[in-house]
Amino acid sequence: MSRPPHNLAIVSLSVSPDGKYALYNGLDGTTCLWDLHTDTVVGRHESYDRSTVQGAEPCESHGL
Repeated sequence: MSRPPHNLAIVSLSVSPDGKYALYNGLDGTTCLWDLHTDTVVGRHESYDRSTVQGAEPCESHGL
């Protein structure tokens, strides 16, 4: 199994009750849904773009 693709640290991680998916947030402003069985990211959301907002920091959390 490979690591999730992030340039910065992962700040939260939730695993579905059946162990098939992981939902994680990174300091790079992304939230990704990772299929642990196929080792692929099946969903991705960018909450902000650090390159356009000076000093932007994450301010949200998600759960399954």
